[in-house]
Amino acid sequence: MVEILLLVLLLCSMALSVAKQSLKYFPEVLSFLQTVLKSCMEKNSTHEYTAQSHMESNVSQPWLLIHDEDCNVHPIDVFMVLEMDADSSYFNSDNFKASILSIEIKILKEFASIYERLSSFPEIFLPIAALLHEVLHVAKIPCVLQGDINDAVGLIRKKISEHHALRQPLQMRKQKPEPLKLLNPKFEENFVKGIDYDPDRERAQRKKLKKLLKKESKGAVRELRKDNHFIFKLKERDRLLQEEERAEKYGKALAFLQEQEHAFKSGQLEHAVDQIPLPERNNSSPAGEECGGKLAMDYENKHILAPMVRVGTLPFRLLAAQYGADITYGEEIIDHKFLKCERRVNDFLGTTDFVERGTEDVIFRTCKEEKNRYKDVSAIDINMGCPKSFSISGGMGAALLSKPDLVHDILSTLKRNLDATITCKIRLLHSSQATVEFARQIEKIGISALAVHGSYEDFGRIKSATGANSVMVGRGALWNASIFCADGSSCWEDVKRDYLRKCILWENDVKSTKQTLKEMIMHHSCLEFAEGKAVTKCQTLTDLAKIYGEEDYYNLVARNS
Repeated sequence: MVEILLLVLLLCSMALSVAKQSLKYFPEVLSFLQTVLKSCMEKNSTHEYTAQSHMESNVSQPWLLIHDEDCNVHPIDVFMVLEMDADSSYFNSDNFKASILSIEIKILKEFASIYERLSSFPEIFLPIAALLHEVLHVAKIPCVLQGDINDAVGLIRKKISEHHALRQPLQMRKQKPEPLKLLNPKFEENFVKGIDYDPDRERAQRKKLKKLLKKESKGAVRELRKDNHFIFKLKERDRLLQEEERAEKYGKALAFLQEQEHAFKSGQLEHAVDQIPLPERNNSSPAGEECGGKLAMDYENKHILAPMVRVGTLPFRLLAAQYGADITYGEEIIDHKFLKCERRVNDFLGTTDFVERGTEDVIFRTCKEEKNRYKDVSAIDINMGCPKSFSISGGMGAALLSKPDLVHDILSTLKRNLDATITCKIRLLHSSQATVEFARQIEKIGISALAVHGSYEDFGRIKSATGANSVMVGRGALWNASIFCADGSSCWEDVKRDYLRKCILWENDVKSTKQTLKEMIMHHSCLEFAEGKAVTKCQTLTDLAKIYGEEDYYNLVARNS
């Protein structure tokens, strides 16, 4: 039995290492350790501790009872003990029992140090301290262990005293006395149903108001549900009407495209084109060269602002043109967006807006200050260079580079049916030969210009390295639009304020404005600085005007609007 106690103590030491890391409470371990302490005394001991452990019923005799106080304590080699026979005399020696008792005392002290934070520490360890004290005075404990037991008892009692000092005595809660509610029987002579006979009239009135509030709340919720149902029916009816209108337009467009495809395949293209109703020309449109009945754009030796999503809005295009850009591209817009738009003349701003039905979002805005326009734009560019995931997944942008037949159909259809100049932008393919071959195929269609996406910022370097007629700049212009200025770039702080003023003047979308300002700040400074954080928190153009000290200009524009 003694060798089994040693193995269980080994498990207790393993539980101790776990408790040090996790502070987990092991009541079974403490119960077992108390059982081992009891086995150090005779059965007729006067110890009054009555708690029972899971092994106490198996301790039929004092297995660790020491007969000689002069025995010695030695370290125990567990592997050597496991190899011994179960009936070895070593297990009954006082030296072995004293060594096991020494191990237990050390384990108890460690557990006491770990569990000292528990509020129930006195209730857990007070019986253990009493048991240790009794073992010290009743059993024949070697002198070498008496000091360890005294230290353990002293440690436990010290921590118990600290816990008792921190505890506060229980106190009765102070509570305002309330009169008992009087329940009168309904058969009373003067009893009136519905009247509250509570002697506390304030409480009775409060109860009455709560009941009334609950009743009114139920009625309000019921009315809100009716209103929501009515509004939902109206919205659903409008949605169905819009769906029908959209389906009708889609059917007409599809029928028209099928008719054109049939005419193209059957050789009747010329006759089919003659039947297409062309828009009337505006005789007062700004200057532009007519070439073959269509408005031609001059792309010779030009400095061009590249298309950039959420950047190429009206204020930034005007800013680039102000600093010397010859041609400015708007941001990339998906054709489905335009199909959902209606053209509106904004007399308030003096602009022409393309507004998405249902959302009232302005998808594209232009004004008379943008020169060389035919109708609302000077040219239409097919963007085949965008590498963003939303473009690739939708079969747009750079995804078109792998579909030359589709590119041919798109550009040919636009050339046949539109008077505006048609251009496109591509990226470099996997090889120079493939890029050149793709560009030649596009050139045969007869488009006015082809832009190749690169990664340069210096105009002179691009032209000298590539021999291109014109240069298109994106990021460099975004960071400082004065890059187009022939006299050299201006300070980006001045350019940034000039851009903000144009956004205020033309009521640019605040999200687009913030995006452009943050791109400038990220390049020249850092968004984690005070300016970047302030811009990120802005919700309106008014907030942005306050940050950059343009409140007077904002108020001036508002007064003159």
